[in-house]
Amino acid sequence: MIKKVFNFFIYFILVIIPFSIGYLIIYLDSNSKENYANKKLEYQKKDIDDIYTKVIDSYQKTITNKENYLYIVEANMYFKEKSISKKFNSMYDDYIHFLNFSKFKNINVIALGTDNSFHISNYFLEGFAPYKTSEIWTPLSVIASKKTYQYDQLGSLHKKEVWQKSSEAFSLPRGDCEDHAIIIADWLIENGEDARVVLGEFKNNGHAWVVLFKDNNEYIIEATQKTNILKAFIPTTMALKYKPIAMFNQKHYWYNIGNKNTTNYHSKNWIKKSLYLKSSPLHN
Repeated sequence: MIKKVFNFFIYFILVIIPFSIGYLIIYLDSNSKENYANKKLEYQKKDIDDIYTKVIDSYQKTITNKENYLYIVEANMYFKEKSISKKFNSMYDDYIHFLNFSKFKNINVIALGTDNSFHISNYFLEGFAPYKTSEIWTPLSVIASKKTYQYDQLGSLHKKEVWQKSSEAFSLPRGDCEDHAIIIADWLIENGEDARVVLGEFKNNGHAWVVLFKDNNEYIIEATQKTNILKAFIPTTMALKYKPIAMFNQKHYWYNIGNKNTTNYHSKNWIKKSLYLKSSPLHN
């Protein structure tokens, strides 16, 4: 009997305990990897926010604010908007283009303006609002009544893709989807709302619309809606035909690295790619 107990004790020490410790180490290691991955994402987001704060401080202190700059987050580099425009003007005369730099892709979108020159997407949101309003549907209602939808190639430049700045989109009587989205988003932003212009697909065609973040909810605003205005405000979870690829506001540009069928416009798959730094009003 004593021998059996002794043998079991030896077996317990040599087999059971090492196996249990090994299993525990594997379990802890797998969990630590998962936690590390989650924390890494959190730290990356925090780092980006910290970088943005430092960039703005640096811009104010060390870089001439007589010109507009684009800050590329992944490259940690500034570029003059004029230099980017000049490069694209020499290469293209139409359409919109994703801006890539070296190995860094989809940094921003470059579009042709009414001045027949290419500009960064954020450039078109000027901080323009014809007047203040507390009603979120007012911008859409006003634009629906005063602006007619028209394809760009029918305009004065006869180009397939020409973007209007927000003040132009308000004053010019015609424009297509991005022109409608630009003025509505900019107007909402100036009224204190968190609104962005979204570029993507709708029913397999290129399209632009507005996403509004309000009261912990997300809404798509179909900027080209002309009747039944309230029906243009759609919870993103119900807007299944909209396929977002990129979005921007007055300062930031986000790119969707996940599934374009997403209805979530604030998930970790939306990566801040660049920051638009406008010139000081003193130099405008």
